[in-house]
Amino acid sequence: MPYDQFTIEQIAGDMLPHATQSQIIATGFNRNHMINFEGGAIPEEYQNEYIVDRIEATSTTWLGVTLGCARCHDHKYDPLRQKDFYAFGAFFNSVPEQGLDGYSGNAFPFLQLPDKKQAEMKTALLKAIKEKDDEIWAAESAWEQHERQSSTSDIRSGLVAEYSFNDSLSNELKPASSGKVVNGKLTYADARVGRAAELSEEPQLSFGNAGALNSSSPFSISLWVQPKGPSGMTVLQRYEISPKTGAGYELAIDYCKKDTCDVIVRLRNSGPESGIEVKSKEGLAFSKWNHLTISYDGSGRAKGIQVFLDGRNVGTSVVLDKLPATSFDKGELQIGNKEWGTPFKGELADLRFYDRRIYAEEANELGLSNPLHTVLEIPKDRRTPEQTAWLRQYFAKEAGNPAEKQLAIDYTSLELGLKQLNGEIPSTMVMTEAEKVRGAETARPEEFGDHGDAGAGAAKTAAVLPVDRETHSDLVMAGFDEPRETYVLRRGDYRNRGDKVEPNTPAVLPPLPKDAPRNRLTLAKWLVDPGNPLTARVAVNHLWQMVFGIGIVKTSEDFGSQGDPPSNQELLDWLATEFIRTKWNVKAIERLIVTSALYRQVSKVTPEMLERDPENRLLARGPRFRLPAEMVRDNALEVSGLINSKIGGKSVSPYQPKGLWEEMAFGG
Repeated sequence: MPYDQFTIEQIAGDMLPHATQSQIIATGFNRNHMINFEGGAIPEEYQNEYIVDRIEATSTTWLGVTLGCARCHDHKYDPLRQKDFYAFGAFFNSVPEQGLDGYSGNAFPFLQLPDKKQAEMKTALLKAIKEKDDEIWAAESAWEQHERQSSTSDIRSGLVAEYSFNDSLSNELKPASSGKVVNGKLTYADARVGRAAELSEEPQLSFGNAGALNSSSPFSISLWVQPKGPSGMTVLQRYEISPKTGAGYELAIDYCKKDTCDVIVRLRNSGPESGIEVKSKEGLAFSKWNHLTISYDGSGRAKGIQVFLDGRNVGTSVVLDKLPATSFDKGELQIGNKEWGTPFKGELADLRFYDRRIYAEEANELGLSNPLHTVLEIPKDRRTPEQTAWLRQYFAKEAGNPAEKQLAIDYTSLELGLKQLNGEIPSTMVMTEAEKVRGAETARPEEFGDHGDAGAGAAKTAAVLPVDRETHSDLVMAGFDEPRETYVLRRGDYRNRGDKVEPNTPAVLPPLPKDAPRNRLTLAKWLVDPGNPLTARVAVNHLWQMVFGIGIVKTSEDFGSQGDPPSNQELLDWLATEFIRTKWNVKAIERLIVTSALYRQVSKVTPEMLERDPENRLLARGPRFRLPAEMVRDNALEVSGLINSKIGGKSVSPYQPKGLWEEMAFGG
């Protein structure tokens, strides 16, 4: 294979039109770095380390430059900027991988390589699983509908607003009063069941006219809350003007004692001295999920407020009890208001408003929160894979009739068989762009790709990578609606972002074509462009080193100012141009070198030669250096007639000396 084609496939084989299986496998070159899955490690840190490895490996192998020296600051000796380092890394920053992965084998994305028998077995298993899945799906859907109608009707009575925070601020009952982010950026996280709004000191949310209540009418507020911030936080509030001058109400967290924080409920008429204020006698657990229900009977008295924590009536202490009839329909319902009090820091989930009183037994059911009911209330298309799997398991064990339970047992048995088979099928890590796997969450991941006869050796198209649900299906789309953005990292610290950069090559070298897309394929073609002054020289220098034991440039990994100058500049230039002229033919250059008079001369040395050139840099005599072990072995097998020229086969596991792989681990 010509060296330019080899380069393109190593760097971007997956991006070639109709990429074959072997071309995709070739991209594993830039995935064969150390991968961490140690508990306590930080994913973002190691995600960055993987990119750094690819920058250094690619720039050293093809360009012979020490670009890694520009990771923390501009290169001290060569004209390479820190910006060049991270712009070069941006080419490799769209791989849909995770910082911590590989605990169960190859890290995603990877390509399975089944033989003919394994491919047939897998196809049959997938077909059987799909058939069982369709049967269970139909039975489960009917059961879900019945369970939803029969199990939650009483708790939903009087429900006027509901915010499940399933990656949005929509009101499940009245879209007109859905929330919006006023300031900052809101993020979402996994809740006890379902999703949660994750609030720091930055986001401020407004829910418009939601929560319009009245002191003369009963109402209740129910929510899951996990406080994480300082004491004295306001969870939610609605005031006409402000807590000091206007009518309104608020739910707050008092100053914490040890690991608990008391709950404060305030209903106000025209200021802090006119209203109701009560404090719970037991507190919320700090940094843990708590269910909180506030029930008010409409009496206008402090004793009419009850606080339920995880379904238990914890009692209240009265701070203020002077509330005339007041309407709380002015202003907006707000969460995270910075102007009035300390904004809430923590997570909120399943916020509900009722226009009636919630009684003890109902609060108990809400507080105990049967996860089944909570999951059932989440639309199917918004459930996480974990929630879907949990619901399937619950249905199989607790809800189905005997026939349905047997169906689930058969399904589980098939999945276990598939998992076992997947463990036997060899795989290899590969590169692929985020766009290549986009949309995968809407299909069955294990059906992707061509699992044809891998043993036949034919070229196979693999436009999308086959990924298996049991190992990595949850990682296919995680966080990749768009390719990752790349930033200069000040002092090389992944936590200290500087300017955003786009994929680009070092400014000191020829630029990329103007209209070419900024991706790995363009980078690979740029590397082997005849106008690139480094690639051909670095390559022939490696070939020269393989034959003579030392390159024309002694520091074959460093062609910069701190590396050794060429022992013969004209020879290096001529070999590079000859390499390009022969269309990057490695064998032609090797033949040219080993058939030259220079290589075929005797290695006998005279005292005069030894004095003039002790290291034989000028090659006045034949080279004398030890062959690599692989060459010795291959030569011995060849002359003895025992060599097997067949490529491929099963892996072997020869004896390994103790500690051989320690340096392959981070921190080893």
